Amino acid sequence: TAATRRERNLLTQLPYWHLEDGIVELRNRVFEVGFELLLPDSDFMGLEAMNDLSDTYLYIIRNCTPEFERFRLVAEIIPATETVLEDYLEDTTTDKTALRSLVRSRYEMQRGILERGEVRQWRVYGTCTLSNFKKPGMEPFTDAEYGGVLETVRALQSRFVAGFEQAGIRAVPMDSQGSFGAMWRMLNPGLLRGRAPRYRPPEEREIMGMSRQAVKRFPELVVDTLRHQLCQSEIENEHQNFLRVGSKYVATLAMKGLPDTTIFGRINSVFSPTGTMFLVTDIVHPRQAKAQRSLMNEARWAMGMAKGMARGNAQRQVEAVDELQIFERHIVSVSSTAIIVADSQEALATMRTDVAKEFETMSGLVLAADGFEHAETFFNALPFSGRTGTYKRSTFDLTAKNFLPTVSPWKGSKRAVNVCANRYGGLVPFDLLDERASSHHTVILGGTRTGKSF
Repeated sequence: TAATRRERNLLTQLPYWHLEDGIVELRNRVFEVGFELLLPDSDFMGLEAMNDLSDTYLYIIRNCTPEFERFRLVAEIIPATETVLEDYLEDTTTDKTALRSLVRSRYEMQRGILERGEVRQWRVYGTCTLSNFKKPGMEPFTDAEYGGVLETVRALQSRFVAGFEQAGIRAVPMDSQGSFGAMWRMLNPGLLRGRAPRYRPPEEREIMGMSRQAVKRFPELVVDTLRHQLCQSEIENEHQNFLRVGSKYVATLAMKGLPDTTIFGRINSVFSPTGTMFLVTDIVHPRQAKAQRSLMNEARWAMGMAKGMARGNAQRQVEAVDELQIFERHIVSVSSTAIIVADSQEALATMRTDVAKEFETMSGLVLAADGFEHAETFFNALPFSGRTGTYKRSTFDLTAKNFLPTVSPWKGSKRAVNVCANRYGGLVPFDLLDERASSHHTVILGGTRTGKSF
């Protein structure tokens, strides 16, 4: 009710503190670094390529993610900007009147589809935390200490990049603008039609060190911190089934429970065919010796307490722990969260139902966060937040890798001589004479009067 409604400054709810060279420092002295992944084109990925990607994810979990830290992979599906169409106009400049008219017609047609929000673009990026830099009493770092911290975090980023590139997967380290853009896009879903604004580093910001009285008298001179730049939308948490983030309706779905069997790439089925969506998968790498002892104690306790059929299940659990120690498998905690964004409550309800069905098919049990859990789950899923998904389950690394997405639509040609739609709802620049192509054959398929000639 209005009498019990409380308002808080969104800035106080965010952990972001500082951003330098793409490295995000949080208020609790946790650092997080990211890299964008250019996965193999899933449309042309064969069994061997899928196995290679599966082995790469397993290597990343085991060897690149430090103990006690969290590796996060985010698949981001948002409305496309006009970048592809602008490149199309630039790359098809011609003196031919008829051809220029054709280019303009195609541009206007595609732009109309884009403005209706029917064109989407995909990104897949990973982040990892590093949190062993706390000092007694939260004493500040000296310049030398802070420089050493940044070098250690950069070394972690390089380890991930090298791990992916060993399998032929390009991983691009995120700079400050890339990290800022990832945070800004999830916090401002109603502004996604435009590009993320340029990040302003400390040396370019407004007057700092102002008193509270001065801020009240001159609000336009408010301190221009990282959080001020990120928070361009209000978040309303007074609804039972959704959040209002700016002008958009947002719901969260979190997977609770793990299936008996998993298939690599099965998680891709939860992607909604329409709308905006963020799929956030977290894998926490605990200290292995302690995790194994805890799992063994739990299994043997279940063995002693169980009767009948339950005793057989407990026996298999004990055997699984023995197998874990023999084959040196790792124990991790996995969490999977879907952030769904829509223009209306009706569209949000439809998307949530579709995604929930796929979650249930894959994991057998899904928890649709209600009430204030939406806000908690949303904040936990924010990029570079240092947090972990609301609901986690312990499992083997061989199972955890199956919850990482593998979808990556083809990025297209360097030159946008033509613009085509793909089956993921995106626009792809295409050049029939692309020098990177091994051949220049094209097949156009479509029914009668579907625009093959056009």
